[in-house]
Parts: sequence; structure tokens; C-alpha cells
Amino acid sequence: MVLPYQVCIMKKLFFVPILLMASFVAHAADKDVEDLLTNMRRAYQGVKSAKFVMDGKLTTPNGNLEVTVAGKFMAPNLLKAEVTVFGQASNVVTDGESIKASAPGMDAQKRKFSSEALNQALPANLELICFYDWKKQLSTEKGNNMADSKLAIKKAVEWNGRKWLLLQESAPTVGVYVEYYVDEDTWLINRTVVQDLETKKQQGDYRIKSLELGAKVDKKDFKID
Repeated sequence: MVLPYQVCIMKKLFFVPILLMASFVAHAADKDVEDLLTNMRRAYQGVKSAKFVMDGKLTTPNGNLEVTVAGKFMAPNLLKAEVTVFGQASNVVTDGESIKASAPGMDAQKRKFSSEALNQALPANLELICFYDWKKQLSTEKGNNMADSKLAIKKAVEWNGRKWLLLQESAPTVGVYVEYYVDEDTWLINRTVVQDLETKKQQGDYRIKSLELGAKVDKKDFKID
């Protein structure tokens, strides 16, 4: 049974930004940062297909949420995901032309595809969004999403039994500080932590639990009825 307040929160998972995305800001970066972003863009551009599971802990106006997003991706912009909140499964799918989102206790919602609309439909951050929106998200060029942020790199940061390259982003215009845990073997993001810039209160912690690159997927998997 889905309680009324659960339905309300689930509805807000689709096409409504839960958090101010970390990538909405970045300042003229130094060469090390630009080299890192170049490596990351190339890595995500090279992903032709993938299966993934992401766990997230989010703080929203409706309370704290624990979310699991499990799904598949096919380049350049096909994605299908099952979103689990309160033990209830909802779905987001795009065929590259439309996006369909459905949840228990609500009518399915459809919207014309855009990267921005899909970003809003997924309770995730750059660890998933970069699969289809890497060019805009991971760039400091004018008009892209890191064009006004301040970026820095911290090396050999320990987490989950190993060391990571940490890309740090301060975004004063939206009031967030974000840490991206980057795997130097793949140049992909495995964890994203979002904090309030002033209070340092955590707003979200997104972690890739499993990732199968080059997974066997079929374009029919992303068909919208």
C-alpha cells in the first residue's frame, strides 16, 4: 500500500528538480582541472551502453529519502530506469524523442525529450546524468554548466577501501558545494556528494553500486507505448 504522503513525494521525483544540481555552476579552471574534464568527457562519450544501480540519500522539503535507481543506457540518449522509494518501484524511460515517467498512484506523465527534462526526471546527479549529457555538464566553456563554478582537484581521497581523485565544485550562485569521486582508471564518477555551501549540511549522497559498461542492451528496451 502506498500512503498519500508517499505518492506526493514520488510525484515530485518526476520533472521537478529535487536539488539544485551541482553542475549548474564552475569558474575559469586551471590546466589540471581542464585536463581532468577532458578525460571525463572522452570517457563518457566512449560509453556505448551500460547497466547500472545507483543508491542515493536525498534531503528534500518533504523529508529525507533513500532512493535506488537501477537501469540501462544506450548511446547517445536512450535510458530506462526503475526508481525505488519507500519500497515502491516507479519508472522513467526515454526513447530519445519522448520521456515517460510513471509511479504508483499517479497517471503516467509524458514530455518531449530534452537533456534538461531527463535530468529533472531522475533522482540522480552527474554519476548518471553524464552518460547522456556529458558535453554540457563537464565543461567550463561559456554556456555550459560549469562555466561559472570554482573547481579544484584533491588527490588520493580515501573512500570505500580505495583512493579516488576528487573534483571539488563550489557553486555560489546556487549555494552548493559538490564533491565528485572520480575513478582514475575509467575517468567516470562513482560518487557525488552535495552540500549547502554555507552550512555544509548535506543535501544528497549518490553512489554507484554496480556498473556494467558495454552491457548487452536492445533499442527495443527503450520503446515507449
